[in-house]
Amino acid sequence: PPAYSPPPTPATSAGDFIAIEAERFTRKTDRPGAAWEIVPGLGRTGDSVTVFPSAAPSIDADRLKADAPRLDYALTFPRAGEFAVTVNLVPTHPISGPSLRFAIGLDDEAPQVVALEVKDGGPDWAQGVLNATRVATTTLKVATPGAHTLRVFGVDPGVVLDRIVIGPPGQTPPGYMGPA
Repeated sequence: PPAYSPPPTPATSAGDFIAIEAERFTRKTDRPGAAWEIVPGLGRTGDSVTVFPSAAPSIDADRLKADAPRLDYALTFPRAGEFAVTVNLVPTHPISGPSLRFAIGLDDEAPQVVALEVKDGGPDWAQGVLNATRVATTTLKVATPGAHTLRVFGVDPGVVLDRIVIGPPGQTPPGYMGPA
């Protein structure tokens, strides 16, 4: 059967918050030996995406734009400024190293690596497993309001993206995992 590929849908928003289901990317860029793939039914909010194959090599931070598989999400920011980015991950173990790493960039800016320390067996890990989600956070600087492209780069295999929520720093988004 053909691979599952839902149609891209716009991100939803609630006030200054933007919520994106990870599998609802606008475009993806595969690289030789590594590609983001949708995993139907895996995730707290529906489907998820991960880099295949699981034996794909890690990508050095200075080579992400050229060598890493990438997901693009078309977004509209309500204002310029700094935004908190919360990425819900399916609880997994890192395949290499002590953390789950991916990178985020806006438009053509240099991607910033986001690393979630796993600390297997610790209280954060246990709570993440019980909640069926682990949370990685970073910040994004948006120079102008309006249309932009959020880019997510695969740094290490083993990272499984479920949902992305973007909003004002220090504010709690509506709902348990952000706006509907």
